[in-house]
Amino acid sequence: QLLDTITGNGSYTTNINLGSINFIAGQSTTVKVWTSAPNGGIDTINSNDTLVQSWVPSLTGVYTVDNTLPTSGTNFNNFTDLASALSTYGVCGPVDVNVMSGGTFTEQVTFNSIPGASQTNRINIHGNNSILDFNANTSSRFVVRFNGASFVTLEDLTIRSLNATFGWGVVYSGSASNDTLRNCTVDISSVSSTTSTNSVGVTLTSTLTSPLSTGNNCTDCAIIGNTIIGRTTTGGPYYGIAAAGSTANGSANLL
Repeated sequence: QLLDTITGNGSYTTNINLGSINFIAGQSTTVKVWTSAPNGGIDTINSNDTLVQSWVPSLTGVYTVDNTLPTSGTNFNNFTDLASALSTYGVCGPVDVNVMSGGTFTEQVTFNSIPGASQTNRINIHGNNSILDFNANTSSRFVVRFNGASFVTLEDLTIRSLNATFGWGVVYSGSASNDTLRNCTVDISSVSSTTSTNSVGVTLTSTLTSPLSTGNNCTDCAIIGNTIIGRTTTGGPYYGIAAAGSTANGSANLL
């Protein structure tokens, strides 16, 4: 098919069938196309004749989080890589994530909005009694945050603060919805501070400096069968569960 230049009078676009491509979970596939021999002659300007595009498929099926293995294929080395993949590539079906049994992950994790997540396409993260801990500070007080992430279930995981002054276990914010925190242990026993804004087990809040900031923080979320551990002496958590909703719209949550 003959094509005209963009500024010409003829057609300058066409569809080309590249055939079938099998996309591998967690791996980038790059397609590179280019033109050659314009008008049967030599292309003297090669800077504008090539298009390169890379794709990674959305997540669906079974994955693992195992810090003894690299992030590759269906495994994630850490929770941060998992959260990044979910928010970047989205999901196109139900996702089950099996965390290695008895492992320890030291990191702060934020799950942002996940494209494609729904009641059908839920993300279920099975902690398998592993530990996720983080040494918080005044600007980063939480261990896990669901910031607009919806339809995520996190279960059977120990979430532990390591800092003596600050420790927020789990935060729901940014219009998160339909999330479930189930059978987890939230350990805030490291915090000796008695300041009300410094420690909380689980909070629904719109800021990261106060566990009781109103806003559309979380709707239709369930916090079920969890254990929150505090100090045996004076200290955290100041609140076991703190829930602040919207002053304009009600938030239906099961605590």
